[in-house]
Amino acid sequence: MAKQLRGWLSIAFLASVLLIVTSPIETRYRSWTTKKRQRGYLRDLPDQEAALFRRCALNAGRATYLIAEVGMARSLEKKGLLWQSDDRETGHGARGYSLTHEAHFLLKEPEFAHFLQAVQVV
Repeated sequence: MAKQLRGWLSIAFLASVLLIVTSPIETRYRSWTTKKRQRGYLRDLPDQEAALFRRCALNAGRATYLIAEVGMARSLEKKGLLWQSDDRETGHGARGYSLTHEAHFLLKEPEFAHFLQAVQVV
């Protein structure tokens, strides 16, 4: 019986070792490609989306409640930069959005530090 199953057990063992070895590599690759894609999004944000992203970034982790900008917020949500952190409806129909975990890490890079600087109105 053991001789008959030896081939199948060897295949199962090799498959499990292969999965154990490649899983961390795949996770790193997905993380790297996500960050690369999000960096590209941040570089090419239109002015209005950049202003909304800056507003959310300056809100120090609290939800930013939006009414008119919900469409832009959803666009940033699809890009993985914002997430709807509070989905309860306020009296005016506003929804709360916050930065994603990945977006917080991107803001620590010198290239994107300008999003953390408040814009002065002249």
